[in-house]
Amino acid sequence: MGAVGGVAVYPLHLVRVWWFESEASLPRYVRDKQMLIEEINTLERTLAQTESSKHHETLLQDENERLRSLLHRNEDKRIVARVLARPNQLPYDVLQIDRGSTQGVVTFAPVYVGQDQVIGFVSYVGRYYSYVSLFSTPGQKVTAYVLESDFYTSAEGVGDGQLRVRVPQGIAVKEGDVVILPAVSAGVYGAVSYVETAPTEPQKYAYVPLPESIHSIRYVSVGSGSIDPPSFTEAAEAVQGTKTDLLQLEIPPSAQVGTSTNATTTSTTTATSASNRSETP
Repeated sequence: MGAVGGVAVYPLHLVRVWWFESEASLPRYVRDKQMLIEEINTLERTLAQTESSKHHETLLQDENERLRSLLHRNEDKRIVARVLARPNQLPYDVLQIDRGSTQGVVTFAPVYVGQDQVIGFVSYVGRYYSYVSLFSTPGQKVTAYVLESDFYTSAEGVGDGQLRVRVPQGIAVKEGDVVILPAVSAGVYGAVSYVETAPTEPQKYAYVPLPESIHSIRYVSVGSGSIDPPSFTEAAEAVQGTKTDLLQLEIPPSAQVGTSTNATTTSTTTATSASNRSETP
């Protein structure tokens, strides 16, 4: 039976050896193709893992930059807080944060996203949590200043992170114009995204959304004190300072020019500014 079985299996053994070890064109082609397919699958898995690692790293970097921007201003100490609840868990345009009176949060303190993006104020303070009412809450009214058009006006919340700014028909306003809230340390609210106008109406409306969706806000920073509305003169000075900050860039040392060039440029700029002031009526 062993001899008969060996004779019967011998052709199969020859075929196996020919298929897996022969240098003939057909089996070699099939083996090479299979090896290439396995190598491609391995590379695809490695690439997917690499992309996942890069995405995770990017998320961590973004979160790190966000936290750094929240604490950027040393002269205005702020409390960084994580958002615990937001719409639709809460009524629209209300956030719950994980900082309360124990951490120094006070009622009516301004709340920011990023460095200067003011979004609302603390409306209730518990021991370990607080509620933030956004300026976009329906019916909430604030004073607004449109940077490019250089005028003050009133704005009101319409919900879903939107402010509606009243603009007289004779004043030009366009998409992208920056809107500042002078009563809150001249904080920037956002940029105009849409202008609604009707020729028969005495005024038009510019809609300003939050810098990011309410549902994507994860961290905010809370001012150390309550909002203390300044006088108009103080507000105008704060607005002027905000305009200057928005137009300045941080120049790295490698891109700066030499001292002599700086002096020449400063002298030329000063002379030009003086000339412009003398010509201004």
